[in-house]
Amino acid sequence: MATTATARTRASKEETLVEFKQAFREYLTRSHVAAENEMDSLMHLLEQPLPVCFRLNLDGLESERLKALFSAKFQFPLRTYFHNNVAITPPQPISWYPQANTAWQVACGRVAFSKAAHQPGPVQDFHKCLLEHTDYGNIDRQEAVSMLPVLLLDVQSGHRILDMCASPGSKTTQILDLIADGMVVANDMNKKRAYMLVHRLSRNTLQSAVVTCGPGQLFPGLYTTQDSTNS
Repeated sequence: MATTATARTRASKEETLVEFKQAFREYLTRSHVAAENEMDSLMHLLEQPLPVCFRLNLDGLESERLKALFSAKFQFPLRTYFHNNVAITPPQPISWYPQANTAWQVACGRVAFSKAAHQPGPVQDFHKCLLEHTDYGNIDRQEAVSMLPVLLLDVQSGHRILDMCASPGSKTTQILDLIADGMVVANDMNKKRAYMLVHRLSRNTLQSAVVTCGPGQLFPGLYTTQDSTNS
């Protein structure tokens, strides 16, 4: 009886998922997100796991050595290591990131990558390297889409930036990588999230950050009228 009930529940969930996908496809079509002849490719893409993405801390002591490791040592052969028939892919640089070999991704996704890392070999060594250097502050885990706002902001050396909703801090550390002698005021209204932000920033060698905690709409002005006119 329990097995039958479980099977019915699974079938019901699968039916609901099919209905949701169809409704979502119709929504995308009506919104003109993509042409109808591109919709199959788009839906297939949306069903793929998100790549594991990470970014090297350019101010970190190990950044050049890690670039070499990811470019050579951890380039294990394609279609050699698997989890549930999913091929584990070696790290590849994100081509559109301005600093070469700084942002990377593992296309197979987090679940397959983490599970495959349980077996001794190159995948496990690579996974261990990621974890260790994330703890050391040499690597920041960050989704590729999360890297875009900072690039669009065109952060330059010497900029002073107010990050009003900063936690957990991936974009804040990315900003710190680019401002050199500038600074960031990183705010979050939630105390626990602000604590997480402090913890994350403390792993980095970059020190040009001030962390505050308070509602963004009540954040005090940073300039007087005269200061803002002269800035």
